[in-house]
Amino acid sequence: MTWIEVLKIVVGLLASLGGGGAIIVLLSSWLGRVWADRMLERLRIEGTKESFRHQLQFDKEFHIYEELWHSVLPLCRAASRFRGLQIGGVVSDEEANSELVKTYNCLNQIVHDNRPFYAPLIYDSVKKMLRAAERARDGYQAIRRLEESRVAQPDTAITRSEKVEQLLDELNAEIEPLCEAIRERIFGKMQ
Repeated sequence: MTWIEVLKIVVGLLASLGGGGAIIVLLSSWLGRVWADRMLERLRIEGTKESFRHQLQFDKEFHIYEELWHSVLPLCRAASRFRGLQIGGVVSDEEANSELVKTYNCLNQIVHDNRPFYAPLIYDSVKKMLRAAERARDGYQAIRRLEESRVAQPDTAITRSEKVEQLLDELNAEIEPLCEAIRERIFGKMQ
């Protein structure tokens, strides 16, 4: 088949369709472009809304994680003040306990006020830390009551020291899992 024959067939088809056929072809082409443009615009708007929502959620979570972290460290420092008490530090039992209660309450409030806005894994990790802080406080107070109820014996200081260290180790052991959970939540999808 030669080009001349192909051209004759195309001209024959156009002639058989007439001018109305050409108009229908042009209008359907135009209408197809209009529909495609509308669908693309709708998808672009939906994508922009979704992206905006994700950015708001990320910003809120990030702010909460900063608040959490800035409250976790003072809690651990306050609990560590019990260590100083056992070696004759300058802080009284009441001051150390008061500071621990204050930092505990601050962290606890942040945790519960923002609970709907961050990942359950982070919540669980912070709750473990709060429970460890409670055990440290309660354990230290139990040790003090025991010492006050009887005359201190030489082995009491060693037992007390070991118990305080164990309680602080339990609390400090919760820092790294929390840190890793926050990192995973923030950077996990990017790495």
